[in-house]
Amino acid sequence: MTGKWRMRRLFLAIAIISAIAIGSIAMPAARAGGFLLAEEGAPATGMVGAFAAKADDPSAIFYNPAGIARMRGLHIYAGGMLLVGQPAASNSSAIVVPGFGPSGELHANTFVQFVPNVYVNYGFPHDIAIGVGLFTNVGLKVTWPIDWPGRFLSTWATVQTLTVNPSVAWSPVSWFSIGAGFDITPGRAELKRYENLVDAEALLRFRGNDTALGGNVGVLFRTPKWHGVPPLSLGVTYRSRQTFHFDDGGLQINAPLEFSTLLHDVKAKASLPTPDIVTIGVGVQPVDRLFLQVQFDWNGWSRFESLTLKVPDNPALDQTIPQNWRDGYVLRFGTEWADEQWAVRGGIGFDWTPVPASTLSPIIPDGNRLLLSAGGSVKLPHDLAADLGVMAIVLLSRRSELPVFPVDYQGWAVLVNLGFSYRTPQQ
Repeated sequence: MTGKWRMRRLFLAIAIISAIAIGSIAMPAARAGGFLLAEEGAPATGMVGAFAAKADDPSAIFYNPAGIARMRGLHIYAGGMLLVGQPAASNSSAIVVPGFGPSGELHANTFVQFVPNVYVNYGFPHDIAIGVGLFTNVGLKVTWPIDWPGRFLSTWATVQTLTVNPSVAWSPVSWFSIGAGFDITPGRAELKRYENLVDAEALLRFRGNDTALGGNVGVLFRTPKWHGVPPLSLGVTYRSRQTFHFDDGGLQINAPLEFSTLLHDVKAKASLPTPDIVTIGVGVQPVDRLFLQVQFDWNGWSRFESLTLKVPDNPALDQTIPQNWRDGYVLRFGTEWADEQWAVRGGIGFDWTPVPASTLSPIIPDGNRLLLSAGGSVKLPHDLAADLGVMAIVLLSRRSELPVFPVDYQGWAVLVNLGFSYRTPQQ
């Protein structure tokens, strides 16, 4: 295959990614790590997301763009993740909230969502590479029954995004690579809740759209085996914060006719921040075919101080919901055993929630999470491979200290990530 034909295939793949992005922008994502999603490829999902120091397939564009620098020729990964889960709320042992029924527990609606992840990169001579990724790493979908006791706080909360991430990487020496990318993230948000009018209720729905910009950078150090010291790798990455400014949003109000002069549809605006993210991963290959990695993620969620709704034409409808989040932390441990034909992976992690108990609400019913994963890959003919990663998330029970709704939250989710990859035959 000539270099010219390979480049044509690369540009064709990029065009396909752009088309998928346009068609998939309404694809909702499920919540993870506040409302972050970090499982953006099947091999990495099988290692519970501990991939910054490995970064040896096209999903490195997300996990650590420096990893694509030493991948020669054309590499393509196309797949998606199926997410299934359900949060729940229950009366605490100390305070009983009316309306929970005999069991004392109410479940949110089960979410079943599909999230695409597609990556293409091309490595030139002299260890320079370019690539582009398509993924969803910010998202939220929590919907509750419309008649549940917490309907005056939330019945529907969704944040839908899709990021296009063009990247470039360079390896000036065999043991060091650096890469960077640019994030273009169209997004939309929708929130619904009911307003108590004493003898009646009104449904309030806010919707807004915006495109946020950001970027990421990563470095990767790899050392060979030396005097009995096994091969080591160190990956450090940074992904910048983004802010969605929903300045052209709208507040739709469905109220009884007698309130129509005061409560009617109006223009509204709001904003939603995402955090700075720093990841440090250390990997080691203690014996042939076995790779181990430990990874620490810092998520700068402390910038999320409030959810504020502004209604310029009717300031009486303005609302500020305090959040006062703190920074979040994730510790991950992943492992891979691989030979020429097969790979088997596993991982375990713990995610400390950034949401304080004082503002914990049904909008984002967050808690600490236990993460367990497994997966594998098999080589196929024609330089193809099939990859599978499965992760179970246990949302540990946690009590809200919100005075108007002091309940316990818990939940679960299962992520199934399946993908297929192609790479130019390596000489």
